[in-house]
Amino acid sequence: WVRVEGFDLLDSPGIIPAKLVSQEVAVHLAICDDIGQASYDKTLVAAALVDEMRKVQSSMRSFCDMGGFVRRYGLGVGE
Repeated sequence: WVRVEGFDLLDSPGIIPAKLVSQEVAVHLAICDDIGQASYDKTLVAAALVDEMRKVQSSMRSFCDMGGFVRRYGLGVGE
């Protein structure tokens, strides 16, 4: 929220529906930090992010540097 000349403005990339269509959509929103952290388990969302990264790497290696991820976070993520 930003207050400009007496107006409260919300900068948002879109409108999140009140009822999420699927668990997959909810996980993707959580990965992007677009829903409140009270709505999900951070550990499960982190694991889902790693799974998504592994899927991308398996089909498009140049799009996802898992080696960089492992070096940055010091975690083994398997192949």
